[in-house]
Order: sequence, then structure tokens, then C-alpha cells
Amino acid sequence: MATPGSDPFRVLGVPYSASPAQVYEAWRAAIKRLHPDAAPHASADTRARLTDETARVNAAYQSLRTDLEGMRDLFGPSRTAARPAASSASSGSSGHTTVPQYVPARVPGGWLFRRPITWILLTIAFLAGLVVLNDIGSPAPAQSPTVSTTREVPAGWYVGNCLAGTQTVVPVKCEHPHTGRIVARVGAQEYCPAETDGTVYRENVYFCVDTDA
Repeated sequence: MATPGSDPFRVLGVPYSASPAQVYEAWRAAIKRLHPDAAPHASADTRARLTDETARVNAAYQSLRTDLEGMRDLFGPSRTAARPAASSASSGSSGHTTVPQYVPARVPGGWLFRRPITWILLTIAFLAGLVVLNDIGSPAPAQSPTVSTTREVPAGWYVGNCLAGTQTVVPVKCEHPHTGRIVARVGAQEYCPAETDGTVYRENVYFCVDTDA
């Protein structure tokens, strides 16, 4: 753990003229290097040592983060002879400066993204999302009605009716002059029967037309 009176600048390895940003970056790099979660397979003794070092680094960082100028005056090369008086003024009954102790801080999410199972789960979730988006963006297959004779189906866009016209086609009874017969209706992901010679797209479905019928 951090010892009373230890130099926080030396603990973090920063110069006495370090800015708050430099202090933060040094602390962040030290935590990544020393935190027990960075060595999940280490021995118990090693993890205990890393825990102590992490606590020491956190204590040094908190000292500099809360009072950088004060720590610079206390430990820097420009400190004055008044340092002992200042130390005794802030000392407790034991005569030592009270240094706050902090629980080792966890780098947010750091341990999570170092585990292989996390990336496996993220990959599965990503692929599942692609499947859902594909289902949403694809039209549902059309329900092809049972093929009926022209006597059972009125003139209209039904399987079994015929089509007349060239530029603009209209459904007619097959006993009238016509240019083709509707043999099936399919969705965007389906195929027309083999006898199909052309298609007409209408109402989000394809009408398969046999021009020889």
C-alpha cells in the first residue's frame, strides 16, 4: 500500500512540473500495467502484489489530482524549509501525514474485453442482428392460391385468368382474346414455374405468365 509521505510524483514516474493531463495519462498507463485483472492467470502472491501496487498508484494519483500544486510544493525541488512545519500541521496524533487509502480502481470494462467469450458473444449477437434486419427488409413470400379454372375465378389478377394487351395488360377470361395466361404468383424470393415466359409485377408480387397458353 502507499506509505505515508511517499512521493506521488516518483510513484507515477512523472516530473514535478507535470500537468494534470500528464498525471492522468501516467496513472492510466500504470493501472493498465499493474491491475490484477491484467494477469488473470497469475499466482495468488503475484496478484496480491499487483493489488498493493495498484492501491499505491491510486493513492498517488488521488494526491496529485486533488492538490497538484500542494504536492509540488511538498515534494518538488523548490520546497522550502517550512516543509516540516507544514507536515506537522497536517499530521495526526502519531506525527505522520495521513495519506488516504483507496480501493483499487477497475478500468471500466477492461477485464470484460480481454476475455475470449466476450468477443464470441458479441459476434453471435451481431450475426443475429443481421438475420433480423434481413427478415425485416425482405418481402414475405406470396401465398399462391390454388390454380382454378376460369369458370371458378372472376376476371381479375388471379391464377388461371388470362392477360390481354401489350404495353398495358389487363386480366380477362381466357375464352376472350388474350396474349398469355397467369400460371402462378410468387414473392420476391420465389421462382416462377418452368413454363413461364414473362412476369408482371403488381401489388408487391410477381404474376408468372405463360404466353403459349
